[in-house]
Amino acid sequence: MPPLLAFINREALLLPVSQVHSRWYAGINRVEKDVPNSIVIGLGCRRGASPTDMQTHFESTLAEAGISRAQISALGTLAGKEEEPAIRSLADGLELAVSVFSAASLEEETPRLLNPSDVVFRETGCHGVAEAAALALAGANGRLIVPKRVLNGCTLAIAELPPGPAR
Repeated sequence: MPPLLAFINREALLLPVSQVHSRWYAGINRVEKDVPNSIVIGLGCRRGASPTDMQTHFESTLAEAGISRAQISALGTLAGKEEEPAIRSLADGLELAVSVFSAASLEEETPRLLNPSDVVFRETGCHGVAEAAALALAGANGRLIVPKRVLNGCTLAIAELPPGPAR
């Protein structure tokens, strides 16, 4: 089978079809390569949110997006949320540390958020936690591939690191 021309982050790549599949997810057309450590996840939750709910939410979101655990390189959240049982349990299960960002750092990501919230700003000092943490982890050239999703007080968003050797 001939290679497939894929557009990832506005760059054209010629990839073997066996390494690529297309998906429509949350209104964003993307081509996913099975690249280890290419995905970062921003997390948020209400105080006392259930670890089981966070795990269920995490697993179903990854399944719907076609993302494997091997692709996840980092987790991030707002300072003060890293010890919430729902976030701590997920991080421990994935054997990943949780990067912590100040509200001011997350607020810097506001122009890139798909779902900024004045309510979240009043509560936390930033217009988004999960999306902003995912984008902060992904860096200036990273992109949000799964916007904020909420289930029973557990919030997550997924971003993709920019392509290239400097991951």
